[in-house]
Amino acid sequence: MCGIAGFYGARNDDLLKGMTRSLVHRGPDDEGYYSDDHVGLGMRRLSIVDVEGGHQPMTNEDESVWVVFNGEIYNHQVLRGELEAKGHRFNSRCDTEVIVHLYEEFGDAFLHRLRGMFTVALWDTRRRRLLLARDRVGVKPLYYRHTSGQLFFGSELKCLLSTPHFERRVDSQAVQQYLSSLYIAAPNSIFSGVQKPAPGHLLEFHNGDCRVEAYWDLTFRSGGPTSLGESVDAVQASLEESVKVRMESDVPLGAFLSGGLDSSLIVAIMAEHSAPPVKTFTVGFGDESSGYSELPFARKVADTFGTDHHECQVDYSVVDILPKVLWHFDEPFGNSTAVLTYLLSQFAREHVAVALSGTGGDECFLGYPRHLGLTQGKRYERIPQVVRSQVVERLVARLPEGVGGNFPMDRMAKRVRRFVDGMKLPPDRRYVSWLTYFGQDERQRLTGEPDTDFPEATLRDLFGHHTDRSDIDRAFYTDVKTFLPFNQLEYMDKMSMACSLEARVPFCDHELLELSASMPSKHKLKGLETKRVLKLVGERMLPRNIVRRGKVGFDAPTGLWFNNELKPVCEALFSEGALRETGNFCPDEVARLMAVHQSGQRDLSLHLWMILVFEVWFRMYI
Repeated sequence: MCGIAGFYGARNDDLLKGMTRSLVHRGPDDEGYYSDDHVGLGMRRLSIVDVEGGHQPMTNEDESVWVVFNGEIYNHQVLRGELEAKGHRFNSRCDTEVIVHLYEEFGDAFLHRLRGMFTVALWDTRRRRLLLARDRVGVKPLYYRHTSGQLFFGSELKCLLSTPHFERRVDSQAVQQYLSSLYIAAPNSIFSGVQKPAPGHLLEFHNGDCRVEAYWDLTFRSGGPTSLGESVDAVQASLEESVKVRMESDVPLGAFLSGGLDSSLIVAIMAEHSAPPVKTFTVGFGDESSGYSELPFARKVADTFGTDHHECQVDYSVVDILPKVLWHFDEPFGNSTAVLTYLLSQFAREHVAVALSGTGGDECFLGYPRHLGLTQGKRYERIPQVVRSQVVERLVARLPEGVGGNFPMDRMAKRVRRFVDGMKLPPDRRYVSWLTYFGQDERQRLTGEPDTDFPEATLRDLFGHHTDRSDIDRAFYTDVKTFLPFNQLEYMDKMSMACSLEARVPFCDHELLELSASMPSKHKLKGLETKRVLKLVGERMLPRNIVRRGKVGFDAPTGLWFNNELKPVCEALFSEGALRETGNFCPDEVARLMAVHQSGQRDLSLHLWMILVFEVWFRMYI
């Protein structure tokens, strides 16, 4: 695991080293550089496989191809055997080296042979072309800037801040998208002129021209399992194999364990294939009565599989952590779970350098309440319109959401309200509304600037991409293209790497996602049962009370933060004078949102968190 950086343009070794060293947290063990008159490639390495021999950049036999690489190639041993049979010679055991030989053998199609998480920068000295690529699902990040015949790139946006003539101009579309979705999706970044390649995309820079194209897309192919039993067997085999290949490591390895279905399945499989006890890690936030602590559930799973379990009741200051978190993101990011992931990664890093995570299970097998909204919407529409508007909507509007804890009734009130509000919209807009936080009118009131429905239109286009598929399949596709890479995987990568910890995500294996897409949607979601096929796999491997435990989620106590530690911070940053100084948000609208939240009728803690994050980020970076 590494951080990579570089550029195409005039040689500048000082700039290259400065860009690369900004990524030292991603790779504290080693650094390496390649420069010629056209290209500079740099890397920072976190040594995981072939600790002694895996130094980068790597090259082929005649030094005509050079590569820097961030990630893991899980099928590198199979690929190595095939390439050696074709006459290629290797100088290390490292997975990076297969990339240069695959490119020699297959050209740009080398990407189709890779199974893993990665960003790749490859320089072909003969053809004078620079290739940049991201893995299919978007586990690893990449930013680039194309200007005046030059290209600059890096694993994090901070690599580009020191590049020539960089202007810190905020992109208005990115702000709209952030307020709408919590995140900024590719190809945008918070700064005008800086872009991200989408997952599964290849960028070619040649003769000053920049071309970006997709090399992979999630398709709903035929020929998958047809019966529920076949789906259960196939998912179990695929998940076991996905976990096994992610257990290769020459340094200590463990797993995040929440006690939920996804992380528990990963631990169960690891325990089956590991001679020493699996190291597992859980952190608690607040006392168990607050509804946020999952320590007891994780403890049960750890006891079941005899893991070497580490748990910690974290004592932390969100005021102190927030600037650190935002420095590692480089741009506003509104999911407050990132703070918890940072603390969990920090704790795990005291014991291991690699941790497997259950991230992606809900996207792969349809586990979110909004997925239920798609199936229950048809039932709700059977209620007469007059009853819906005069009775249901009025009752729901009066439901207090609570802001002090993570309790089932509070969660239910929020979900029911979002469901009912979404059902007022046409069918093609409902799912998008359940993915949206600040709507277009709300964004316009908040910023005081003209707004567009760009964020919603982007999601609608994805939801409508497969017109021949069911709404459930289209939601699955939309999540894999947006919510998974730009929300879930974004904070998992940035927060784990902030602690020099490699996080591996078996549920995000592209082969497992393709398997899920090939099976009938009713095997994943039927009636009120989410993740149906995965729960049946779980019943073969886990205690039933773990499999059938209600979904809690790894949620941050954001409401508690606002009631306590963040209260004086908000009073300072949300004052009329402070907001007019930065000029990002209208003071009257922020005050109104605070008043609604403090009344206890609506839990707007995440909306207020997004505003606070943006204000803190703006003062740090602008």
